[in-house]
Amino acid sequence: MVNTNTEIDPTGTRYCMCGCARWNKPGRHFAQGHDAILKRTLRLVEEGELDGSAIAPETVEDVRQNPELGVGPYTGDDILRLEAIRFSHPEASRRFMRHAKLEFERRDLTQASEKAWGAAAHAVKAAAAVRGLRHYNHRELINAIGQIVRETGQTELRRNFQVAEALHANCYEGWMSTEDVRDSMSDVEHFLAQMEPLHSELAAQTNGD
Repeated sequence: MVNTNTEIDPTGTRYCMCGCARWNKPGRHFAQGHDAILKRTLRLVEEGELDGSAIAPETVEDVRQNPELGVGPYTGDDILRLEAIRFSHPEASRRFMRHAKLEFERRDLTQASEKAWGAAAHAVKAAAAVRGLRHYNHRELINAIGQIVRETGQTELRRNFQVAEALHANCYEGWMSTEDVRDSMSDVEHFLAQMEPLHSELAAQTNGD
């Protein structure tokens, strides 16, 4: 039987297992209602709408440390299997942005914010990968976008990436209004359009060599 957020060893995780970074009381793995957030993410990965990078690293680490953890119908083994699913960065970026719009339509501003951030992050990863730049954590994404700005002279890229970072923070803090999220998502869409030729054209040139 899969463990729930009650009757759990109090020495277990102290942060919410969904990845929202909220602190829990001893013995709990989820903030109230946040097990549903993780279950929905896992379902979308299972259905091929998102890839495994949508599953928070905190979730994966918790499961690796305690294989008995799970949520709803998903066992720890299921979570690790789904986390290993990966799309190409451009495809992941497109799917994240599509889901950001769906979450916004549902008025789930925190999830819309995080999906829009995911779209921007994967766009940077795509451009960084074809340039041989490291892109495996947040600091490396910042460094990569700085290098791309220096290469292209498109300083707006840095500003729009910072907008995406603000959306990432909003997933945890929830301080943005509906209008803030809507306008920021529009900036991220513009950012994705700017980034598209910076990875697709270079990738095509590399493949043609």
